[in-house]
Amino acid sequence: MLRWQTIHTREIGRHVHAESYVALVLSGRYEEAGDLGCFQVQAGGAVFHGRFEAHLNRFPLAGVEILN
Repeated sequence: MLRWQTIHTREIGRHVHAESYVALVLSGRYEEAGDLGCFQVQAGGAVFHGRFEAHLNRFPLAGVEILN
């Protein structure tokens, strides 16, 4: 699952992915809150997600770019 996303919303509610993946932040910043805690992630940062790990995302500004 390689997907480049530009986020245009303020929040993505709590959700679960069926497969493990890495989210690499290409530009902008956001908050990720999930099973392993709450993290502030910014450009150049990466978040590793385990299989079936639940989390939500909050975006203070639109236009965050993420490569999953």
